[in-house]
This record gives sequence, C-alpha cells and structure tokens, in this order.
Amino acid sequence: MLNNSFSENNNLFSDSPFLNSKEKEQEEINSQINTNNKILTDKNKSDNKIYYLDQKEKDNKEGKNKKGKFKLHSILIVLTLLLFFIFLTWVVPHDSWWEYQEENIYIFQNYFIDSSTINTFIENLIANGTLPPDFNINQFLIDNGYQDTLDQIIADSDSFSAVAPQNGFYGLYDIFLLIVAGFIQAFPIMIYLFALGAFIEIIIQTKTFDALIGSLLFKLKSKQIYIVPILFITFSAFGTIWGMQEESLAYYSIVTPMMILIGFEPIIAVMVMMVGNTTGMAASVINPFATGIASDAAGISTGTLFFFRLVYWFLITAIGASFVTFFAYKTKKVPEKIEEDIHNEELKKIEQNLSTDLKDFKKMTHKQFYSLIIFAFVILIMIIGFMPWVDLLGLDQETYVENWNNFFSSFLFVFSTIVVPFGLWGFYETAGLFFFGIFLLIIVNKLKVKDWTKYIYDGMKGMIGLVVIIAIARAVSIVMIYSGLIYTFINPNTIPGQENIYLYYLIMFIIFLVFSMIIPSTSSLAVLWFPIIAQAFNITGQNDIDPEIVQILGGTVLMFVIAEGIANMVTPTQAVVLTSLDSAGVEYKDYLKAIYPYVSILIVLTVALVIPILMII
Repeated sequence: MLNNSFSENNNLFSDSPFLNSKEKEQEEINSQINTNNKILTDKNKSDNKIYYLDQKEKDNKEGKNKKGKFKLHSILIVLTLLLFFIFLTWVVPHDSWWEYQEENIYIFQNYFIDSSTINTFIENLIANGTLPPDFNINQFLIDNGYQDTLDQIIADSDSFSAVAPQNGFYGLYDIFLLIVAGFIQAFPIMIYLFALGAFIEIIIQTKTFDALIGSLLFKLKSKQIYIVPILFITFSAFGTIWGMQEESLAYYSIVTPMMILIGFEPIIAVMVMMVGNTTGMAASVINPFATGIASDAAGISTGTLFFFRLVYWFLITAIGASFVTFFAYKTKKVPEKIEEDIHNEELKKIEQNLSTDLKDFKKMTHKQFYSLIIFAFVILIMIIGFMPWVDLLGLDQETYVENWNNFFSSFLFVFSTIVVPFGLWGFYETAGLFFFGIFLLIIVNKLKVKDWTKYIYDGMKGMIGLVVIIAIARAVSIVMIYSGLIYTFINPNTIPGQENIYLYYLIMFIIFLVFSMIIPSTSSLAVLWFPIIAQAFNITGQNDIDPEIVQILGGTVLMFVIAEGIANMVTPTQAVVLTSLDSAGVEYKDYLKAIYPYVSILIVLTVALVIPILMII
C-alpha cells in the first residue's frame, strides 16, 4: 500500500494490521465516499487543513451562517477597555497623578541620591529632634515657594508626565493621543517583536521545523509506544520557548492521520500538539510573548525565577506526557476493531496522503540542520543574556561591566565594542541578536535578495496586529496610572501580598485566569496588567528595587503564565483551540471531557505546590 519511504524495510507501523494484512490493495479509491463515516479521507493541500467525510458538506451548508457571525476581536476588547477607563476618570473621584507625586515622590531618586539614602537621612534628623516627626520634604518645598521646582523635578522623574492631566481626567480627543503614547511606550517591544517575527519567518520558510518534526515522525514510525510522549515533549518545548500555537496548525495534516493509522483517536493529535504546546506555555521559561513582555512591563529581568520556571516546566511536561500517553492507550482501538477497518477505503487514502507528506523527511538537509543549529544558538544566547548573573554569582555590577568592556575592547573589538554584558540584556539587545540570527540564516541557506527581503517583510507584517493591540493595551495602563485612578483602586502601602503573600498570589492567579479567557492575547494582557502592578508596588522609576519585591513580581509573572497556559488550553475565545479541534475533527465537548482531569491537576498543583514554594524561596 505504502511506497517510497514508507515501504523501506517493511517496518512502518510494524504493529499495525493495515500494513501487515495480505489484503492490501492498489485499486483506485472510489470518489463517492460514505458521508456518514467520520474517518479522515482527504485534505486540502493548499491550507494544510484536514477534512473529514462529512465536513465539506457541513461547511457548504453552514458557510453563509458562518460569514454572518460576529467575532469579538482583541483590538475591540482593548479599545473598549480604553474607553471604559477614560469614562471612569470622569465619574470616579480621585487625586490626579501630579497630586499623588507631590506627596510621595522621592525627589532625589533621579539625582544620584537613591530613595533609601534620603529616607535614612531624614529619619536620623527626625530621631535627633532636628526635624519634626511629620516632616515631609515635598511639602516643605511647597510651603517655601518651590512649587515650580517640585513640579519640574516630578516632570523630570517620568518621561511620560506630559500625558498626565493636571485635573486627573481625559477628553475624547485624548484617546488618539493616548494610543500614540502607547506606541511610544511599547517601542522596545515593537522592535523586539518585529525582529523575532522576521527570524521565525525565515526559519519557517526554510522548512526547518517541518523537517525536524517530519524526520522525528519518520524515525518513530516503528516505535508506537514512544510517539505520543516524544511528540508531547517536543511541542511543549516549542511552547515554552516562544509559544508555538498558530504554527502548530500546519502539522495536523501529518500527525492526525498517523495517530489514526496506529489505532489512536484523532483527539490524541490535539492533545500531543495543542495541549503539549500550552503546557509549555504554562511555564514559559523564555517565551518572549509571555514571560518576556510581562517581565519588562513589571520592571524586572526576564531571568527572574528562571530556574524555578525551568524545573516547573520539567514537572508539568512529565505529568502532561504521562497523562496523554495513558489516555491514548486507554482509548486505543483493540486489534479486533482495527481488523474490522482493514477494508475501509478511506483509511487506505490516509496511508497514501501520509506517505506523500513524509516521504521527503527521512532526514534533514544540511541547510535545515545548520538552520536548526543557528536557531538553538540564538535561543541559548538569549537565555544567557537574560539571566541575572550579577545576582546569581554575587558580582559587583560596576566591576563586572568594566571587565566585560575591557575584554571586548582588548580582544573582540572587531566583533563589537558596545555589546551589553550578559545578564543586563533587554529587548533592544535581544532584537539585535535576532537580526544577527537572520544574517546567519541568509548566509547558510544562500537565500536570494528577493527571497530574504520578502521573508523579513512577511515576518514583520505578521506582528503588526499584535503590536497594535499591545500599544492600545499600553494606553489603557497609561490612563490608569497617569490619571491617578490607580491610587483610588490600589494603595501601594496596603497592596495584598505585603501581609498575606499566599492570598496575593491566589487572587492574581484567579484574576489572570478570568481575564485570559476574556482577552485572548497573552502579550496585550501582559502590558495591560503589569505596568499597573509595578506602579502598585511603587517601583516605577526606581533603579534599585527591593529584592523581595523583585521575587514577588517574578512570582506574579509566573502566576500570569500559568493562568495563560491553562486558559489557552481550554477557552473557546482563543481561536487556535477551535481551529485545532476542527482540523482534527474533534468536538469541543469531547475535548473538554478528555482534558479536564489534566487541567484540574495543573490548577491544584499551582494552588497546593507552586504558590507555597514561591512563599519560601
């Protein structure tokens, strides 16, 4: 039945009666198929989408109805939130941002004297009776005619003070100015995402990932017992590196028929790919769209709690792989049932399609192999760049930076004289790394100018929608902070977590879980919440953040990515969920019934293990 790569050594799916039966036939498959049969028969090569026997007919019948349905877009959601909070600035009594800063800003924090130093100085003067117990240096300046000086100091302390209204509320035209401010504030993220999009697009266009997954499937063809956990772990790794949800849709046309031929149900393809991917996202060890953006918005390093997230990823991936493997073999067809389907012409069509898809993936080409090495190298350097080496190794930052610069100036000046030391990287440095990776990919794959320019353009174009959502979400955060509304809803002196950290983490986990089901965009949700959380902890504009606060914010980021991973696994507002199920021909209710024990395990694990550990590290 199978030819090319599948016929070699006659060992493909060696345990499958489909291939061992003497009744294999080469006759042409009848085009008139039984529309009541749900088994896969054909796929559309142009969009890599799998079709089941009754699906095309349903699509034709329901096509007009589908066109008329309104889909709530992430941009509409964040725009609605922007309008809502602007409306709140009109109706909710609150002090303006300027009034709050006059009472609370540490006026010397940006003038080479940190807040703790000036606090200690004033406390000593109060203790020895030089100053009264209720002395406030800001009020002292105001009382003595230095209001203009104080206002200038406040303005200098925050580059976005220009968008803070003196009276605390915004007008309708300000909506457009706030969106522009959102773009300006999100500029480092925009550069980072454009570079990442171009880098990933070239990797995809060189079919490096196709070859990797295809060759992996080809090598696993005779090892049915390993195929489920290995694929689960592979997609989980992709998820924790950069959240490969949309990209995984292309592989359903290969993985689903393979699962069916082995005797597994189509839902197993969904579980190894989508559940595997979202399991990785629930740890997001270095996922730039989740951990990266959330950490930057919170004002902390992406390397904060890196090793904790890494260990957590190993744990939940092991649990997930075990769960899906057990479920796969529990629901696998018995040999007698498979034997009954031997003569099914549609299953023979599956074999032919699968043979066509995998025959070119016996092994990766040299270019694809080197491209994979470049991808791994770039990811490794990104991890090293984000790791907080100064804190981990107990280094003096000034000495570390000086030694780094001296080394490059003396020995590697041809390579770079301005590269930032590892451990101090941000979005700009990582974007530069991605562009360097693009250069290496162009050289290795010998791409023509017209090709690599098109790939870069397409990759960046694919990020435009996300960038717009992030900019508007930033505008929402700007309204909350610079109108002064945040000080009405959240008091930095009494924020949950300073007294009951377990309750704080639990509340944030629930909030993130709920919002993740409403706003199906990880990045926009991160830039919506974390600037507000950072402001609530009163760390905005501070260079030296209390290490304990850094740990709490790192734990908050972890609560965020766990909630996002779980939500992206089950919520129907996430388009990839329904698209994946549709691609594999699986009903949403059947999927929920199968996956709810695993989701429950992740939630219990978060509440009973992750949060308690975060409290003691």
